[in-house]
Amino acid sequence: KLAKGSNDEVLTLAAGVPSWASAAGGGAWTLIETQTASTDDYITFSTLSTDYRDFRIIASAIVPETDASSLYFQISSASAFVTSGYTWAALGSNEDNSQSTIGSGSAAHVQIDSVSVGNVSGENIYFELTIENVHSTANQKVMIWESSNATSANKFQQMRGGGRNAGTVAAIDGLRFFFSADAVLSGTATLYGRSNT
Repeated sequence: KLAKGSNDEVLTLAAGVPSWASAAGGGAWTLIETQTASTDDYITFSTLSTDYRDFRIIASAIVPETDASSLYFQISSASAFVTSGYTWAALGSNEDNSQSTIGSGSAAHVQIDSVSVGNVSGENIYFELTIENVHSTANQKVMIWESSNATSANKFQQMRGGGRNAGTVAAIDGLRFFFSADAVLSGTATLYGRSNT
């Protein structure tokens, strides 16, 4: 009879003989924090533990307080949000088969959508954004994202993009997103971390 294993072990089978082995570490995303918006100016995450190298935000049913608002993203360094130096590019398509290309060589933020997000008849935006190696002081922080949303004309669009802040290699201690006009009316956002080991 096999004895009970510990919490950090997995059951394996070799040559028909069961045994306990240490679970493989690293690479998995760990849930850190979930926030639910309620007419908030910003949705901010500041729990960026050094236990994790990369971070991901998954946000669903994000609704702007004001119809036809664009969704923006910024990073924080030394407890101050950076409001310049963002370079980014994104490509997407719309339900009418047209393509959208947006980008900037110098902006105050990264833009997650290409055509402003609607807030009537259930319109909202869903996105996933991943940012790399946030505690490094040697490299610029590169980010990638995907988003899908209904526009203010209730047309569907999807985007894929990437960006960075070219003005700093400093460690990052916060992430936030917000709309171009007024608050984040509702929706849920979850922060995940990817372990160093």
